[in-house]
Amino acid sequence: MQRLLFRVITAAACGAFACAALATNLWYEDNNMGSAGGMPADFAEKFSHPESFERAAKFIDVYMMRLKVFKDMDDRFIRDVFYAYLKKQNIKLALNVGGGTLAQAANRTNIAGDEVALLQRLKKLGVQVDYFSMQSALDKAPKVDGKKQHYPLNKRVDDIVAYAKAIHAIYPAAEIGIIDSSPSHNFEYREPYKQVKAALARE
Repeated sequence: MQRLLFRVITAAACGAFACAALATNLWYEDNNMGSAGGMPADFAEKFSHPESFERAAKFIDVYMMRLKVFKDMDDRFIRDVFYAYLKKQNIKLALNVGGGTLAQAANRTNIAGDEVALLQRLKKLGVQVDYFSMQSALDKAPKVDGKKQHYPLNKRVDDIVAYAKAIHAIYPAAEIGIIDSSPSHNFEYREPYKQVKAALARE
């Protein structure tokens, strides 16, 4: 698969300063304020008045956003304010996505389709996305009545491959990775990584 890099980021175990010390590029993501897809109340104001974080922006190489946040943003803000600023500052955009996570679980069958529609919208607006990060595609467990359920590895691999192909149909040059907490929780991770890598290589 074209330019598909299998990268696993153990974000849960990596503090911001520790990661920065190891990374060649500085990635930044806003605080989600304790809720999935949440954003700071001053997010829009920050980009409308970028002088408020001008000094910090000089050090940012990649700005990461959760894709679902764009759902409630209007086209003008995305294109003319948010992305225009990133482009001016030569900051690349990364998206945290969930469409490749538990995609065959009963309560998540619409997520991939909804995210693909959002990606198509961003593409039409001229927004370039250089990186995608699949959130917890290998370690998140589905829940039924509040109890965690088993989700087989073969389904996880199929979900990741299918969603990676969907991403590359829209952004063919994008690099794709996985945020995974398995190593930090002492879960077996080597075999899942091998299977995902092999499945992607076959595409």
